[in-house]
Amino acid sequence: MLKVLSSVLLLIITINLSSQSVFKVDYYNGTNFEKYVGSGTADKLDFYWDHSPPIDGLMANFCSVKYTGTLTVPEDVTVTCEAYYDDGVRVYVNGNVIISDWALNDVGHSTGTIQLQEGKTYPIIVEFFNAEKEAELTIEWKVPVESDRNWLSEWWYGEDMVHFPVTYGAPLEDNIVQFEVVVEEPNEVIESKDKEEVLKPIVLKPVDEVVSKPSPEPVKIIESPIIEVPKNVTDEMLGEYIPKSVEFEQAKSEILTISYPELDRLAALLVSNPDRNLTIEGHTDYVGDAAKNLELSERRARAVAAYLIKKGVSHTQIVSAKGYGGSRPIIKSNDKKYHPENRRVDFILE
Repeated sequence: MLKVLSSVLLLIITINLSSQSVFKVDYYNGTNFEKYVGSGTADKLDFYWDHSPPIDGLMANFCSVKYTGTLTVPEDVTVTCEAYYDDGVRVYVNGNVIISDWALNDVGHSTGTIQLQEGKTYPIIVEFFNAEKEAELTIEWKVPVESDRNWLSEWWYGEDMVHFPVTYGAPLEDNIVQFEVVVEEPNEVIESKDKEEVLKPIVLKPVDEVVSKPSPEPVKIIESPIIEVPKNVTDEMLGEYIPKSVEFEQAKSEILTISYPELDRLAALLVSNPDRNLTIEGHTDYVGDAAKNLELSERRARAVAAYLIKKGVSHTQIVSAKGYGGSRPIIKSNDKKYHPENRRVDFILE
């Protein structure tokens, strides 16, 4: 019989990452890489955290991060890198700066284009900083859509680009990363059938193991009920059919399913009352680049219009679907708590 005392052994193992598709990630406190905290790995450029840092010692709301890796493509292509972020980001591919927005952004969005060749391995560096509240970064690669899409498809999707497959790899010059290995032995007596010591299996755990984004709650699919709206609805009744709020994916024009019921009621009203016309106005807050906010508000207004058309509303009933960016805030304040009030879609029924 072998007695095994409870113990924990911490080892540091060095592993070559040249054959693994991962980035090396360096974490710093401060918004410009002032104080090194630690390193880890990641297999994608997509993360979110609020008050919970990805590694111990990192100030989640006042930090900077550097991703180092490689990029390959399956064919010769001119590809657009699209970044969504909060707060700032810089993207370098093969030594070229393709995105640089090192400033405070509540809903940052930038693009950059580069020509890449099949069979080549390109070094890529992504730098990010966060100065307050949540930290978020998503990098996507896109190419233009086919030219034969009809106008309604373009209006509905609100985008003229589609995703392009790229492959990430480990850094060319730094293919070494450290892993924590924790070996924990139980404090009970273990008896081996062959009288040899029985060891628990060693679990290899990357130092940087983080949850890139909180796991969403399961989506409940609810069939939209048939909405009956009387014809000849009076002006006094119109307020009952105007959506109180339309929610979108952050920094995108995709409408969240939670907004479908209210939009369905508006669509039913317009279908039943073809003499009624609608003007749609998209608005953002006024934090960040004004031109990007204007573009986002325009795409969101068009997405709402396209949703209504898909539900049977005649396009002739939609007078216009226009974005105004952050030029028409409801509340003028730099306090972040008021920003959601300014991010909205307004409906004018006539």
